[in-house]
Amino acid sequence: MELIVAFIEIILDGGITVGTNKKRSKWIRYPLLLLAGAVYLGIIAFFVLVGFLVLADGLWRAIFMWVFGLAFIIGTIWSFRTKYKAYKKKKNKLQ
Repeated sequence: MELIVAFIEIILDGGITVGTNKKRSKWIRYPLLLLAGAVYLGIIAFFVLVGFLVLADGLWRAIFMWVFGLAFIIGTIWSFRTKYKAYKKKKNKLQ
């Protein structure tokens, strides 16, 4: 399990770091960003699917899994928004 989490972390961190580096070729950056996005969507889909699978076992467990997936979505959007604002601020200072 620890190996899987480390692998996902490497994909996400590496994909986002290399994907935002303009010195790399677009042929490298775009597939890595696409892979990182697919991993994010896969994690969210996993929580939603587990929520539906556990629904027969108990409503509260399903709601917990759905809320956890929703929290992951909100955290991702918040992180992207914060980084985008910092990027825009940095870009405006350079001009």
